Amino acid sequence: MRLSDESPQARRFILLAFWLIVVVFSLGHAWETNRYLRAASAVTRAGRGTGTPFQLLNFADAVDGKVWVRNATDLVEEPGVWRLRHTTSDNAPVGREVHWSSGWAWWLIGLGAVERAVTDEPWPKAIETMSVWAHLPVLWLGVALFSWWIARRAGAAAGALTAVALFGHPGMYEGFWPADPDHHGLVSMAVFGLVCGALLAGAGWWRESEDEGVLPRNLSQARRAAAVSALCGAAGMWVSAASVALPIAETGVAGVVVAVWLRSGLRARGFRFAPEIWRLWGRVGAGASVLFYLLEYAPRHLGMRLEVNHPLYALAWWGGGEAVARIGERLASGESVFGAGAARWLAGLVPAVLATLVAPLAALFGPESWFVLRDPFLLGIHREIGEFLPIWGVTGKWHLVVMFAVMTMPVWAAIVVLAGRNVLVDVRLAIGFTLVCAALATVQACVQVRWYMMASGPQILLGVLVVTGLFAARGPGEAVRWRWVLSVGVCLLLYLPWPVADVGELWQPGYLKSEVWVDWVARDIAGAIRATSPAGSRIVVLADPAFSVEVGYFGRMGTVGTLYWENTEGLKAAAAILTAYSDEEAAALIRARNITHLVLIDGYDFTAQYQALAHPRAAPEDFRRTLGGRILRDHQPPLWLRPLPYATPPDLPSFPGAVLVFKVDFGQSPAEAYYRRGQFHLHFGEKDLAAEDFSASSRLAAENPAP
Repeated sequence: MRLSDESPQARRFILLAFWLIVVVFSLGHAWETNRYLRAASAVTRAGRGTGTPFQLLNFADAVDGKVWVRNATDLVEEPGVWRLRHTTSDNAPVGREVHWSSGWAWWLIGLGAVERAVTDEPWPKAIETMSVWAHLPVLWLGVALFSWWIARRAGAAAGALTAVALFGHPGMYEGFWPADPDHHGLVSMAVFGLVCGALLAGAGWWRESEDEGVLPRNLSQARRAAAVSALCGAAGMWVSAASVALPIAETGVAGVVVAVWLRSGLRARGFRFAPEIWRLWGRVGAGASVLFYLLEYAPRHLGMRLEVNHPLYALAWWGGGEAVARIGERLASGESVFGAGAARWLAGLVPAVLATLVAPLAALFGPESWFVLRDPFLLGIHREIGEFLPIWGVTGKWHLVVMFAVMTMPVWAAIVVLAGRNVLVDVRLAIGFTLVCAALATVQACVQVRWYMMASGPQILLGVLVVTGLFAARGPGEAVRWRWVLSVGVCLLLYLPWPVADVGELWQPGYLKSEVWVDWVARDIAGAIRATSPAGSRIVVLADPAFSVEVGYFGRMGTVGTLYWENTEGLKAAAAILTAYSDEEAAALIRARNITHLVLIDGYDFTAQYQALAHPRAAPEDFRRTLGGRILRDHQPPLWLRPLPYATPPDLPSFPGAVLVFKVDFGQSPAEAYYRRGQFHLHFGEKDLAAEDFSASSRLAAENPAP
C-alpha cells in the first residue's frame, strides 16, 4: 500500500484537525451529559433531601460504573489496602472477593484527588464528580496514538479516518460513555491495539522497501509492532481476561490463515516470513501478562482463578505464538506439511499446541472452583442477562439494522475488494488478516451482544484498510485523492452521525427523565431507608440483582445478590430467600444474612427467574407460594416484615409497578404486625384483607381500638 509524497508537516496538520473534531464532540457530549445529570440530580421530593453518600444520577445501564466508583471509594478509605481484593457491598454479611483491575480504580482515585485538591470534598463525592470525565483522557490518548501510528504507515487519510472511527463507532464509544466509568472502553481500545500491532507487524511477513506502507519495511519495524500488539493484549488481559483471551487467539488464527492462503504470492513478491516476529509476540505477551498478574495478586492472593488473568493464559499465549511461528515458517518454506522433515517439525509443534490447551482444559475439566462460570446456576443466570443474549434478542428492529450495518459493512466491503483480480498481494495480506479477526469478532457479537464493543476494534481497522487499499493499484496522486473522498464519505455516513445523535438526544424533551428514573427511585429509596435507620447502623438490603447495585450504591449499604460471577454465593442466597415456600424458612435465611430491609418492585424483579433456577421442576402456579410471589402477587408479607410507607412520584415515565419497601422486624408484637399489614392492604385498596388484619390486631391487643 504505497503512500503519496505527504510531508510530515502536512500529515501532522491534518491529524491535528481531525483530533480537534474528536475532542470537540467528545468534550461537548461529556459537558452536556454532566449538565443534564446534575440538573436531574438536583430534583428531590419537596422538603426532603437525598440523605445519601452518593447523589449523582446516571443512566439506567450504567450499573458497572457505579460499582467502580464504590470500589474506588472503599479502596482509598481503607488504610493500608492498595488493591481491590474484597468488598462488603454484596453477599452480606461476609462480603466476597473482587477480581477487577486495581489500576482503573486508582485512576478514579487520582481524578478524585484532583477534585479534592480544588474543592476539599469528601472522597465519595469527589470520585463521583470526576467519574463523569474519567474516560476522556483515555479516549483522547488512544485516538491520538493509534491514528498517528496508522497515518505514518498508511497516510493521513487513513489516520484521519481512524481517529474519527475510534470515536464514532458506536461499539467503541459505548465503552467510553461519559458518567459511566466502566472498563469496557479500555478493553475495546486494547483489542484494537492488539490487532493493529499484529497487522503492522505484517502478520509475520516483511519486505525490504523504501516506500512507506502498512506492512513493515524491515525486521526491526515488524518486531516493534509485534511488541506493541502484545503489550496491548496483556494490558487488556489485566483489565478483563474473559474479553481479551479470545481476540488474542483469533489474532494467531488469522496469522495462520493468511500464511496458508497467500504464501506463494507473498514469496513471489519478495516477502519473507520471519518466525521470530510471532515468537516475540507470544513471549512479550506472556511475560507482560504474568507481570500484570503478579502486580494484581502477589504475594498473598495467588490461586487458580481462570475467570481472570492467570499464568496459564500466559503459557497458552507463549504456545500460540510459537505454534504460529512454526506453522508459518513451514508454509513459507514451500514445503508440504507432511513432506520431508515433517516428523521433526511436528515434534517441535506439539509442545506449543499442548501449551495452548492447558488453560482451556483446566477451565473445562478442573474443579469448579477454578472456573466458577461453569456453575449451572450461574449459567442459568446468564441466560437472563441482556449482555449474554444474541444481538437480535436485546435490541429493536431498526436499531438492529443500523448495528448490523456498522458492524458488517467493513466485512462485506473487504470481501468485495479481495474478490477483485488486480488486488496487490500486500493489500490482500493486510485486508485478509484483519478480515479474519473482524469476521470472528462479529460472529461473537451476534451470538452474545457483550462482544459488540470488543468487536469494534477489528471492524474499524478493517474499514480503514479497505479505504486505504481500494485504490492501491492507481497512481499515487489519484490514489490519495480517492482515499480522501472515500474517507470523508465514510466518516460522514458511518461514524459521525452517532456522536451527533448522542448530543442531540440530550436536548430532547423528556429524554433525561425517561433514562434516569431507575436511579432516581433507587436514590430516593436509599434515602428513605437511611432516614428510618439508626445512625451508624449496618443496613443490608435484599432486592432485584440490578436494583441491589443501584440502591446499595447510593446508600453505601450492604446487599445480597448482584449479577457478578464473584457473587455466585450471594445470588444463590437471594434466590433461596425469595423462593422460600414458608415464612419460617425465609426468616431463618434472612437472619443468617443479617438482612435489614427488603425492596421489591412489581414488574421489575428477578423472583420468577430465581424460581426457575432454584426450583426447575416447579409448576408455574407454584410461584405464588414463594416469598416473592406471596408479597408481589397476593400482597401477603410475613408478619416479621414491617411495611414502610413509600410511593413513587406519579410523573415518572414507564414505571413498571408499585415499589414495596419493608423493614425486617422480628421484635414487633403480633398485634403491631397485623395492624401495620392492615395499613399495607389499605394502601392497595384491599379493604377485606385490611379488615381481617385489623380484626386480628384487635383480638391480640384489646386495649387498642380497631380502625
